[in-house]
Amino acid sequence: MKKIIVLFFAAFFMTAVKASAEQPKFEFNQKGLEKAYKLVDQKQYKQALKILEKLVPFDEESISEAQRIDKIILSDIYFNMGFCFGNIGDEANMLEFYDKALNVFPEHQATLYDLAKYYRTKGEDDKASELLEKLININVTHDWAFVMLGDIYDAKGDFTKAKDYYKEAARLGNEEAEAKLSEEENKSQQK
Repeated sequence: MKKIIVLFFAAFFMTAVKASAEQPKFEFNQKGLEKAYKLVDQKQYKQALKILEKLVPFDEESISEAQRIDKIILSDIYFNMGFCFGNIGDEANMLEFYDKALNVFPEHQATLYDLAKYYRTKGEDDKASELLEKLININVTHDWAFVMLGDIYDAKGDFTKAKDYYKEAARLGNEEAEAKLSEEENKSQQK
């Protein structure tokens, strides 16, 4: 019986090793990533885009079989491309690359937050709220998501819900939320 168990675990281990060996591993140009991200920080978006476009040399279809870390890196590249396009005024490409980022890694927090900000500026608060709720389900400590949700509900006239979101953001240490709560408290005391 012990031999059967040992053989079973040996077969299982060999299958697991073979499966992980078959999972594609992508090599990202680390220096290129660092240079592109530095250019993004310096607001040199067109130059950053030139580098970022070269960092996706592989067949994008095969990414679905890739390791989680590769998906996160690729999603981050797509996010930064979308961010750059957005900052040079190309909304169509911004949305395309944000969509790509979320297709590769649906939990990419920066993409969810930036898309929510975009929809908020377009007056599409329902879409923004949906993205922010998804973000909060991924990261319950994302204080800025709580602040934006508070702003959305404040604009809708649902002050109770807005206050709840501000309180949560303030609890997480967000000073803007604390200021909004103090302002609201001062208004109510003056009445």
